[in-house]
Amino acid sequence: MKHQQLFLLFLLPFTFASASEFYLHESGRIVASYVSADGVAHVTTDPWDGSGEGTGEITESSERREPAHPVYRVFLGRPGRHEMRFQPGGPDSSIDLTTFTAIKFWAYVSAPTESTLMVLLGGPRVDSPEQGGHLSVSVPLDFTGWQEFTFPLKEFTAPWTGPADLTQIRVIDFTVRNPKDSPESKEYLKISEMRLVSE
Repeated sequence: MKHQQLFLLFLLPFTFASASEFYLHESGRIVASYVSADGVAHVTTDPWDGSGEGTGEITESSERREPAHPVYRVFLGRPGRHEMRFQPGGPDSSIDLTTFTAIKFWAYVSAPTESTLMVLLGGPRVDSPEQGGHLSVSVPLDFTGWQEFTFPLKEFTAPWTGPADLTQIRVIDFTVRNPKDSPESKEYLKISEMRLVSE
């Protein structure tokens, strides 16, 4: 996917007046997709299950002692790219993230892999609002078990396009990239409690 071609239409941002924590799954819309190694995309409005065919799975987080929240799972032994896109302001609007300081989430990996998880914020570019921009961070999925991650928004960078305007973020993507030569396996990633926080 060419990120510079995304996020071309933007409306007035939606703001959270006094929120200190905002769970992404509790508002807006979720769109999941799988892009195979040969570039063929399969899109669904259901949560991840690793197939991109609309049979999403949500399970309760029984493996940790945190409060129960939806858990989204994707298999890692499949070459290509898996994307789960949150649109917290809805499909045709944006949100202001300047009232938040970081993105936090829990991730579980069944066994160390060569896959990478990227968190991407998409919106109009700061220096050219008519064009799409982004900000992102990446996590190597080379661990086992549950880990909690905290990424300050100030650590997000824009390696492909100009930086996105944090006051007008339209989408928050969680993207798993599997190597082209990924062997078929049953290893998987689970993500839970994706949230914006103010600390």
